[in-house]
Amino acid sequence: MREVIQLDPTDLLKAYMSEAVKGSGFSRAQIVDEMNRLSALAGMGARISEAMIDKWLAKGSREHIISVRMLPVFCQAVGSYRPLQALFPAGVEIVAGEDLKRLQWARAEVERRKATKRARQLAGVSGFRDVPVVASTAHRRSVHKGSGRRDDLPPPVSAASRAGGVRQLRAVALRAVHERRRGRLPLRAP
Repeated sequence: MREVIQLDPTDLLKAYMSEAVKGSGFSRAQIVDEMNRLSALAGMGARISEAMIDKWLAKGSREHIISVRMLPVFCQAVGSYRPLQALFPAGVEIVAGEDLKRLQWARAEVERRKATKRARQLAGVSGFRDVPVVASTAHRRSVHKGSGRRDDLPPPVSAASRAGGVRQLRAVALRAVHERRRGRLPLRAP
């Protein structure tokens, strides 16, 4: 048996448009005025009436559907892009506003994590296994945890750090501080 796929967006489009009108807080007359204003600004020359909106929103009416050209004007007038969602297949979603900012942040975070993982792999191949690869300043914050100064590290490590030598000792100490914060034993076998 073949699966029936709903490709006609008419019913869903009308439902989403009705939701958008109700959620907008505007009367149909106000929506008509705003659509006409936006249409004139865009040079579209279309004139919308309340009767047209009533027909576009009528559930049983398949003869009267808003045009693709006027749908963005309607969405702008009511302040909702949800009706556009009806035109996309399942699994595709319109993202705007705060959700778009969150999505952009999440993409950047994933890229940062991939770069950190790649840096660790390169460090391992290059023989820098004792040097922690850090993509952010989190390691500095862990060192500053106690009194807010670098003196929280053991004295030989602090002196070696200031002198610029004994980097492996500093890496071990930084790892120990990090492990202590995570509640693990400070040093363990490699």
